[in-house]
Amino acid sequence: MTKQEVIQLLKKKQAGQSVAALATVIGVSASYLYDVLNGAREPGRTILSYLGLSVTKKTIRNYAKLRR
Repeated sequence: MTKQEVIQLLKKKQAGQSVAALATVIGVSASYLYDVLNGAREPGRTILSYLGLSVTKKTIRNYAKLRR
């Protein structure tokens, strides 16, 4: 799954909620979630787990490669 696909999933989950409300549900800060939604930061384990995605070292390395 690409970073863009993760962002799309997050936006679906947001569905009418504020970023702050979704961040509270996920357990991350609103500023961090805002940055993820805007592509400025990588989604971490907490966000990936919330979305039901497998969190492995390979997944994290793949996101790191996409940053470059």
